[in-house]
Amino acid sequence: MNFNNLQFTEEPGCKVHITFDVPAEENSKLYQEKLNQLAKHVQMKGFRKGKAPLNMVEKQYKETLKKDIRDDLIPMSIIESIKSYEKFDKENQSLLSISIVSAGEFEPDKEFHIETKVDITPKIELKKYKGISYKQKEAIVDENEVKEVLERARERYATYETVESEANENNYVLVDYEGFDEEGKAIPQFKQTNYTMSIASDKYDKDLFKKIKESLAGSRANDEKTLEIVLPDDFEIEKFRNKKILFKIKVIAVKTKKLSELDDEFAKDLEFESLESMTQNAKESIKLKMEEEYSKEAEADFLESLRKENPIENISDYLIEEEYQRRQTAFGKVSKEKYCQVTGKTPEALEEKIRKLSKETVHSSLLLLDIAKKESITVSDEEFAAEIKKIAYYNNMSEEVVIDRLKKNRDLKSLEESILKRKALEFILKNAEIIKS
Repeated sequence: MNFNNLQFTEEPGCKVHITFDVPAEENSKLYQEKLNQLAKHVQMKGFRKGKAPLNMVEKQYKETLKKDIRDDLIPMSIIESIKSYEKFDKENQSLLSISIVSAGEFEPDKEFHIETKVDITPKIELKKYKGISYKQKEAIVDENEVKEVLERARERYATYETVESEANENNYVLVDYEGFDEEGKAIPQFKQTNYTMSIASDKYDKDLFKKIKESLAGSRANDEKTLEIVLPDDFEIEKFRNKKILFKIKVIAVKTKKLSELDDEFAKDLEFESLESMTQNAKESIKLKMEEEYSKEAEADFLESLRKENPIENISDYLIEEEYQRRQTAFGKVSKEKYCQVTGKTPEALEEKIRKLSKETVHSSLLLLDIAKKESITVSDEEFAAEIKKIAYYNNMSEEVVIDRLKKNRDLKSLEESILKRKALEFILKNAEIIKS
């Protein structure tokens, strides 16, 4: 396809601004072809199918035909036009998205003007990806960590015995409680029955539970308490922030916690042969968790080195935004609020972090896909089927449902690319230099 007045303007973020005119002769030729095709299939009154005179078909269907041609011609001509851009490498770059700035009305005997902006993948120039060094921590289990795991097991399987004394910081209380608003209406979110809580406060207690625990110190079975609390402005349920809540609490029992002795008998109760085998299992579990954590850290360290060795000057804004939106969806509004509360980060700082991670992820992905291409790494049918099977297993779905959803969301290619990236990463890690630490 030929174009008149074809102009390209490069913009930041891998965008290209394109303007051009589709020549009148091209439009006339296309219009005539479409009209002839339509005439072969249309049935008009008084004529057999495909036998109506061309001028009658044109008279009845001209406006519809022009609209259909316009709708098809715009994307088709834009895709063709980018191939003429001297900075576009047809073999290694691809078109990501099309945004129409303006497009005229289609007329068969006139030029058709189109102005558009397109997003394209950036050019990748691999410089070094073999022999890159990265840090790998060695998993060494501290005996104190093992003791903590064993103590947590004792805590988890503790028993509670009822006592007749007043509740003190060494006790637990079994309570029913219910919260009411200022109009006296019960609030379902603040109702619990047979709820066990310790009297002693810990660092994880919210202000609400600290006050409830304080009110229960010195209480006995069958005691009833009322407590008025103004919830803080950062309370996790937004509609209750700064609201006054009246709590009615009934103490069912005061209890004391009994811990089992850490011995062979306790280990056997948990289906271990002995305390020694239970201890060994704890060590192995800690080591496995450490190795997984250190492996992720090492991978992140390696990818950072890979990005430094292979910079991409103009990373696609489109791909970064796509990754950013994916992360936003995965995070969720409530999770983001909790994350900010726990870490002390501001929402703005969190947004900046997500943007930075999105850009780094896109950078790494582009490099890994290019490495896969350069090293002729492919995904076999068996590998793809195994990945589908794994997704189905973890999401409790049939493999057919997984495939249907991937097709519906146009994610089959994304899944193949994720396998390619993983295989490319495994390949270059084998050719990397590990620095033990």
